[in-house]
Amino acid sequence: MAEIKKGKYIYYHCTGHSDKGRGGYAGCRRKYVREEVLEETFGALLDKLHFDEEMLDWVRDALKASHADERKEQEQAILRCQKEYKRLEDRLQAMYLDKLDGRIDSAFYDRMSAQWRVEQTRLLREIERHGEAEESYMEDGVRLLELARNARQLFGRQAPGEKKRLLLSNCVGRRRGPRCL
Repeated sequence: MAEIKKGKYIYYHCTGHSDKGRGGYAGCRRKYVREEVLEETFGALLDKLHFDEEMLDWVRDALKASHADERKEQEQAILRCQKEYKRLEDRLQAMYLDKLDGRIDSAFYDRMSAQWRVEQTRLLREIERHGEAEESYMEDGVRLLELARNARQLFGRQAPGEKKRLLLSNCVGRRRGPRCL
């Protein structure tokens, strides 16, 4: 919990919330910590997340290599969907010719073509999903590494209220009480 002292200094202390009623503050040291100290300690922890450009390139390459099997599986799934889509398209064309030649009636044609077009739409969505999964995996992994690399600078540029939110979100809900420092 944050408290303002002397109208301008902000101190944080444990509220005992994580004890869940098991003896109040007994498991908590109730030690007050100045906001600046807490920010500096958190910043020092962020400094330990150091990725130089060489390390980032190595991890990026390792991420790509580890993803090769999944990428191959995604590509195979896309090919299966495309093949099924074409099979349905060929059926629709053949069935249309059968309708024109009078071998099937319009009701049957309408029912089956509607059913197959729904299936084609589903296949197109699945192809799109597989394509997005491919791109998303790599982009998210690299973005996460870059975020970790720049975490200290990003934290330093945050507004005081956002810093407070970040600090408290990293101090609440631990099993053995808050462990911020």
